[in-house]
Amino acid sequence: VQPGGTAYLAINGNGLGHAQRVANIASLIDPAVRQKIFCFNSCVPFLTERGFDVAPLVSRPVGKVDNNIELLNFGRMAEGARGFDRFVFDGGYPYDSVVGFLQQFSGRKIWVRRGLWKAVQDNSEPKARAKFFDLIVRPGEFFEELNGSDESFSKEMSVGPVVNMTYERERNAEPRTPGNGRQIKILSMLGSGFIKDRNDVLQAICQYCERRSDVRHVSVIGPQTRLDASTYRNTTFVATNDGTRLILDSDIVITAAGYNTFGDCMYYRKPAIFLPQQADWLDDQALRAESARARGLAELVPEGDVLGLLKAIGSFCDNGVDEYASAFKALELPEPGNRRIAEIIMEDQCSAR
Repeated sequence: VQPGGTAYLAINGNGLGHAQRVANIASLIDPAVRQKIFCFNSCVPFLTERGFDVAPLVSRPVGKVDNNIELLNFGRMAEGARGFDRFVFDGGYPYDSVVGFLQQFSGRKIWVRRGLWKAVQDNSEPKARAKFFDLIVRPGEFFEELNGSDESFSKEMSVGPVVNMTYERERNAEPRTPGNGRQIKILSMLGSGFIKDRNDVLQAICQYCERRSDVRHVSVIGPQTRLDASTYRNTTFVATNDGTRLILDSDIVITAAGYNTFGDCMYYRKPAIFLPQQADWLDDQALRAESARARGLAELVPEGDVLGLLKAIGSFCDNGVDEYASAFKALELPEPGNRRIAEIIMEDQCSAR
């Protein structure tokens, strides 16, 4: 193992989004290079399964600043990153512990920060803290109108979208046609439940699937799921860190429109019914979902429209995938940015080009 190496910090709330992006990038770095990922406990199993050296931090209370936790996490990063010469932060906002660490870290400092922030969101404080980084790397969206829709930072470099490329060989498989005894495979991934309680939505999906013998429903459950799995014959509840695998094995995906899951659906050419999540700190999921709907790749159901959701599921089950498959075949997607970010991390000079 070479001396030096790269330490990462993936700041997550209750999901895996930032940790997934870090894993997708770090997996392309030469194995001879030492790597360590700082993260909250919720991401430790996922990153450990991917084979990374993980250093857990103490989670912050939602919506609150705890100075004791900030000080503790600063100490853990300062001690754990000794001997590393590169630091990569993936998160929306560098908290005080991160800024304190950056000020005493002598190596290269890169901030991977996706865009598509809403116009009403105040980016002034993140911009003020960007000065502690040598470079801001912005992973792109899959559709050009979504790039540059919010204000850019100085020292910013834009690259292609970051996506899970683990199953690259299966990417261009022909869509399977339901019928002739083959059940339609529906996958629902409704989130952890911390942003929005979607148990009523999940219940409606399960009940709809119970009425159809040609459907098999798999649902990725979160810590807030309260439904009893034994109630349903046509639904299987699973807990997994590999949602991409399930997306590949499905015919249609019902999900929010977060960066990673949206990217999986587009990259692996899976039609989706998007249920965008809304919160002050989230990116513009509705705009992202609309871009796919306008291209005939997905349906968009507004928050609370359960009847509209069931109608969209029924339309897919009755009409099949042909129209979606044709739209995907005509689609030209940008090259993923995973490898370019990995190259940037390993470059000797951190300068935008």
